[in-house]
Amino acid sequence: MKIPIVTIIGKPNVGKSMFFNRMAGSRIAITTDEAGTTRDRIFHKVENDEMDFFLVDTGGLEFEKKANIDIEEDMQKQAHIAIEESDLVIFMISKKEDLSSNDFKAAELLRKASNKKPILLIVNKCDHPATETDLAFVFELGLGGPIPISALHNDGIDHLTSEIIKNLKERHFLTKKTKEYKEIVKAEKSNLSVALVGKTNVGKSSIIN
Repeated sequence: MKIPIVTIIGKPNVGKSMFFNRMAGSRIAITTDEAGTTRDRIFHKVENDEMDFFLVDTGGLEFEKKANIDIEEDMQKQAHIAIEESDLVIFMISKKEDLSSNDFKAAELLRKASNKKPILLIVNKCDHPATETDLAFVFELGLGGPIPISALHNDGIDHLTSEIIKNLKERHFLTKKTKEYKEIVKAEKSNLSVALVGKTNVGKSSIIN
């Protein structure tokens, strides 16, 4: 049974890794104030009573040229692959920053993918309750209404998780309580299990997908 893949996309320092760690329940992704800390994709299986899914943290999606071109191009390649392989994309921006050219270019990229998979626009760092007026600026991105959260304070995470599962159900992923899901799990337990191992970036995820 294919477990859905949910990918977090956004420019550096909007809180992607902190959100990833909050969902994972442990400090898996490194969180610092230095942009570019996350370079490779990081995977974690989020287990939920209704539906499990793989959550993927990516490096900051940027479109300007950087000094270290090789590393930067690899990070962007990883982010683009992650978008292509995902079943749902979380596009995260920060309430504490103005929209930049990176945000608009990323939104354009995601709008092209939105006919194939759902895109959830998330506004992180809403450390105080955000009003519609506070979040009005994000509608310029053309990705619909935002979901406010604070990964730091664990605010809005349950609602976001519900929205993730709701959208995955609409893509026909099975919930654990359905008869079909239980039958598939029972059948899979009787099959041989195979582990795929290897170093980073050799294509393990592509083979599994």
